[in-house]
Amino acid sequence: MRYFFALASTYGQERHSKIDTKDLTESQLLHIDQLATQDGWVLISHNGDHYLNNFSNPDYHLRMQLNPS
Repeated sequence: MRYFFALASTYGQERHSKIDTKDLTESQLLHIDQLATQDGWVLISHNGDHYLNNFSNPDYHLRMQLNPS
């Protein structure tokens, strides 16, 4: 199974439900929760790995790594 991610080249105030970290600056990586949608799950691709994240709770963030076989 293959995953393909599309991401706008500018971030601004827009919140994303799919994020590919290869296009992010170091500052954006440190504050990825500010780029992600706050009302549901976010699919993050990082160095070939894929994660489902949920940033909706301010007290904690949920993260699950996906390992498709």
